[in-house]
Amino acid sequence: MRSQLVYGQYLDLAFTGRPCDDVEAALRIVRYKTASYTVEWPLRIGAALAGAGPDVHSACSEFAIPLGEAFQLRDDLLGVFGDPATTGKPVGDDIREGKATVLMALALRSASATDKQLLRKAIGNPNLTDEDFGRVRQAIEHSGARRQVETMITARHHAALTVLDRAPFPFPATEALKEIAGIATERQS
Repeated sequence: MRSQLVYGQYLDLAFTGRPCDDVEAALRIVRYKTASYTVEWPLRIGAALAGAGPDVHSACSEFAIPLGEAFQLRDDLLGVFGDPATTGKPVGDDIREGKATVLMALALRSASATDKQLLRKAIGNPNLTDEDFGRVRQAIEHSGARRQVETMITARHHAALTVLDRAPFPFPATEALKEIAGIATERQS
């Protein structure tokens, strides 16, 4: 877990501050920094403490990776389109810090030439005004990236639930994991 988190943090730092339209690179950061640390390894540690065998560990990973990715993708959307009163954190920080998110990678790939130029100037600009950020949000929306990320979240949520249909977990554990999957992907904060 530690090694994957350190690698994810390294990738995050390596890509921060520069516009990146590499969706796979952004997803690698999500997998190593968030999905493994937030969902996969906590489940696997719990399974190990319960004396579970390899089939349970494998099912934990198969469930956790898409769910962890969906969780982070939702977090990225909330960081741009969320309500600070609900999320408890300001919007736009990832853009101002220049974080390489899937949302921004998709926006950079699909935006018009004018919007691409706006996004490239905004990424990593700590002095981005609220007015500028409003234009950035519109550019992301117009690019279709928000819709694409919502589709990715839905697909990963479905993939995680599909694993539970065949996982060797007791019924109460399966039901609890289904509830967790819903909370992680449908949250507003």
